Amino acid sequence: MTIYSEYIVIGAGASGLAITNMLAKDNKDVLCLESHSLVGGCGSFFRRKKMIFDVGATTLSGMKYNGPLKKFIEEFNLDVKLKHIDPGLCIHLNNKEIYRHANLEEWIKELQVHYPGFEKYLVKTWNEIEKINEVSWNSVSLSKYFPINSLNHLAGLISNITLDKFLLLKTLFSNAKPYTKINNEYLNLIDQLLLIAAQNTSERTNRMVSTMALSYLNDTWYCYGGIGEFTKQMSISAKSNGANISTNSKVTSIKKEAGYFYIAVDDKEYKCKFLISSIPVWNTKKLLEKKLSD
Repeated sequence: MTIYSEYIVIGAGASGLAITNMLAKDNKDVLCLESHSLVGGCGSFFRRKKMIFDVGATTLSGMKYNGPLKKFIEEFNLDVKLKHIDPGLCIHLNNKEIYRHANLEEWIKELQVHYPGFEKYLVKTWNEIEKINEVSWNSVSLSKYFPINSLNHLAGLISNITLDKFLLLKTLFSNAKPYTKINNEYLNLIDQLLLIAAQNTSERTNRMVSTMALSYLNDTWYCYGGIGEFTKQMSISAKSNGANISTNSKVTSIKKEAGYFYIAVDDKEYKCKFLISSIPVWNTKKLLEKKLSD
């Protein structure tokens, strides 16, 4: 028996649940398949007696400057309670304890204590980082493509750009190396911070994206009940809008025939017109019976 759904989303992590919510709210017929017994992916949890423990992610970001998390919570009316965490991180580096304060001036003073002699450089670079971060978040809605990675996408952004957002142009085609020029230890500090949110180092991270990643920890939030509670509420929201979410449904293969995708899950087969994979690309590749070039 083949079960049909117009849209199928593979993976009920945060991204999978987000797209499932958006499709369901748009009155689409959508099914989300999750291999685990719980939703959440890297934001899942487990229980031990009366205690709940987060697995992977423990905090959220994206509330400042009308960020995506704030917009998502408001649009889908998620029943969650958040607490701002400050400092967002304690960094242990070469016998140093460096506290990432939310307030920009406090954070710069903290760095100046650990890297004396570079006071002016730290003031200049971190004020620039925060300014570009603010303008970047305020500019996300100007283009449907983000991050900008082609001239066509850039043209779409420029057509809507205002003078205060002109600052972004110089950051689109350069990396974050200008923010590392103190010593190797400081370079390591910046790279470690970038790996948290950008999943890459300063040499390989777009400068605009790097400012957003480096500012991640001044916008750190804890969800009461843990990250598992947040993804649970995402699941409840999607189901309330008509989405189906099937846990313990591990996809074993994907094929495409005559314009439809066929997804094998244990002894079941699902069919859909549109397939969205929210799992890592290398895991998706393993599921494909052949390259879906058409």
